[in-house]
This record gives sequence, C-alpha cells and structure tokens, in this order.
Amino acid sequence: MNEGENVFIVDSIPVPICKIVREKSSRICRENFDTAPDKGYSAVNKAWYFGYKLHLFTYVKGVFYSMDISKASVHDIII
Repeated sequence: MNEGENVFIVDSIPVPICKIVREKSSRICRENFDTAPDKGYSAVNKAWYFGYKLHLFTYVKGVFYSMDISKASVHDIII
C-alpha cells in the first residue's frame, strides 16, 4: 500500500499515570531506571504531567506504521 515510502509523520500523546502532586510518592514502574516514568510538559493541555509519552508513526498518506512508548521527558525530535 505504501511501498517505497521513507517519509513518516510522528505525533505524540501524553500518557499520565498519576497526578503531578503524587510524583514523589508514586512507586509505579520504578524498579528499573530505563522503564521508570518521568515528568513531562503537554503543550496542548498547558500543564505538567507524570508518566510516559506515546509516539505514533504514520506514512504521509495517513496509514499507521508503528508506535513506541518513552519517558515523558523525551523530546519528539530524538525519536
């Protein structure tokens, strides 16, 4: 359907796991540093949140390609 395309659109969605005031006391997924949640800023909501960020990759034509989840502090350009 999208054979030969090498241009993708990346969009991110915040995935909060708890309120920002509970950041210090939350123990969810903290066993491993690489998978631990982090604090991030949502420009759409104009608010800080604690959790993860879901990155969706689509072809230019709008067909879904892949997804990835990262810490909330990771910038979209790095993905």
